[in-house]
Amino acid sequence: MTRGGFVFSSLGFVAAVAVAAVGALLLQPAQAAVGPVPPEALALPGDASFVVGLDVKKLVASSFYQRQGGASAQSRLEAFKELHEKTGLDPEQDVSAIVLTGAQGAGAQTPSGAAVILGTFDEVKVKEAAERRPGIRLGRHEGVALYSYGEGDSARSFAFLGRGALVLGQDRIVRATLDNRSGGKTGLASNASLVALLQRVKPGATFWMVGDQSVLQGLPKGVPGSGAGASGGSLTLPALKQVVVSGDVEPQLALDATGDTADEAGAKSLADMLRGLIGLLAMQAAQKPELAGLASAFNVTQAGAQVTVTVRIPPELLDALQKPSRPPAQ
Repeated sequence: MTRGGFVFSSLGFVAAVAVAAVGALLLQPAQAAVGPVPPEALALPGDASFVVGLDVKKLVASSFYQRQGGASAQSRLEAFKELHEKTGLDPEQDVSAIVLTGAQGAGAQTPSGAAVILGTFDEVKVKEAAERRPGIRLGRHEGVALYSYGEGDSARSFAFLGRGALVLGQDRIVRATLDNRSGGKTGLASNASLVALLQRVKPGATFWMVGDQSVLQGLPKGVPGSGAGASGGSLTLPALKQVVVSGDVEPQLALDATGDTADEAGAKSLADMLRGLIGLLAMQAAQKPELAGLASAFNVTQAGAQVTVTVRIPPELLDALQKPSRPPAQ
């Protein structure tokens, strides 16, 4: 992994935002938030396997975001690019928060989903901008104007429901979300397992993610062991049942990820493996001075069947990780 890649891998959960469409809708005011999920997002389908949240306003205002290029077209998140392309919104200026939900189907390369976008934007201007864009079709669903593009399984759509809320995502999921709202169904709040995970998210986190075992199916099943190589030995990772991630970018990059295993023995095995990997990173620091402070940024703890990895990377270490390496001496 490159040093620049490592920095953004700590925000890897945001990749889920890049591979799914984003959207939002307003529910009845009497509904309460569930953990970090605002009431506006609770009509999203309850059959989701993961929920992702991003405090866009806090992220964009941070020195971390500015160091990564700020609002430059090259560094802008892919989800931000799509939102701007289809709606004309400037995410850095108009969006305050994103909540994404979706499901990772068996064998699917990318998850399916839709999301909630909250912010301060002019609904009339966005609709006018959408109507001028080629390939966007205007229809209606549950009495709401629905803007669609694409065909078949890749079809996407978006719609406004009230002031400061936008729906954009896979067409069938956006329509299901509108159905939930129109019929007064609970949607996301009906998924008891995800609701329990959402209650564990760190309050005020800049970014966060919760997910069940289906989200983790893309993780490697093992890592090379000390006997790997000619003998082909490897260590098998214990299966994770679910995961909760909370993170911040100020005053330093901070990540807290907790994985739930089947039992305490599995958690102990996983914690030992992770500590071993951190030890290998510390050994590499002997040859790469820029990695000297990286190993100490990680900490692994175990409590029962849970394993928690905390990462704390100060700004100066981030800067060092992104500096190009000096060529080896001839």
